[in-house]
Amino acid sequence: MNKKFFVRIFALFFAFAVFTDFSYTNLKKRGATYKVFAKAKNYLQKPLSHAKLKNVQELSQSDDEWFASAPYIAHALGGIDGHSYTNSLDALLLNYQNGHRVFEADISITSDGVAVLAHDWAHFYSISNMQGGGGLHAFLNACILGKYQPMSVENLVDFMKNHSDVFIVTDKLFDEYSAKIIIEQIVSFSKNDSSILDRFIIQVYSEENFLQIDRIYHFKNYIYTTYCESENRIYKTALFCIEHNIPVITMWHERAKRCDIALLSQKGLHVYTHTVNSLQEVNADKNLGVTNVYTDFLLP
Repeated sequence: MNKKFFVRIFALFFAFAVFTDFSYTNLKKRGATYKVFAKAKNYLQKPLSHAKLKNVQELSQSDDEWFASAPYIAHALGGIDGHSYTNSLDALLLNYQNGHRVFEADISITSDGVAVLAHDWAHFYSISNMQGGGGLHAFLNACILGKYQPMSVENLVDFMKNHSDVFIVTDKLFDEYSAKIIIEQIVSFSKNDSSILDRFIIQVYSEENFLQIDRIYHFKNYIYTTYCESENRIYKTALFCIEHNIPVITMWHERAKRCDIALLSQKGLHVYTHTVNSLQEVNADKNLGVTNVYTDFLLP
């Protein structure tokens, strides 16, 4: 038997071990052998999922999808006076006036359990004069960068009630605890009104995250955001999105260069990149087939 024969036999055994539970789950999960198999599985899933994606049916869509007419997503409610990540009422008002209609909002939970707009607490304390233990009252009475007004999710819903053309993309619903509280409060503050809830676009970060949120409330619009996942999962994620009718995938601007955007588009999936603040980068992404971008400062 020649060397090529042994190589082929090993390759067949390797594929079998990686893609079934044969011996793989029985290995010492903290040992070197497990790590080799796990790493190989991670790298191999990208080409295998890519091949599988080519053979699935295209995701069907209607003409009134939110992304059909949205030039950009205003990141963290959009920039203001050269500042990003304020998630403030002032930024929302300014960028609405400038023509934005789809806004991404970072959502955190106060110490007394209320959903508010803040990227995270370390960041919020660094840009505001907030005092005390981080409750709702202290949050709403804080001042961002000396002049901007914070918002709660309830304030955001009130804004949506008065601006029927506004869509909100949620961010930071990572863990099960936070996602449950935030989604339940979005539904409660909206009084279960589908005319408001259908304008929330829920970003999910994993298959489990989507399934958990969808059990609480089945939203009309979702985005699958990939920055918490390995780049090698992108086509597996695309297959999940098609199965669960999630038409938009978000990825880092740099990742788009290493992804088959044309195949995703062919399958009815729209790709957004983040965070992009130059027209040159927008044009480069669109030349790859990207639908559009999240931005701090670009205007529609």
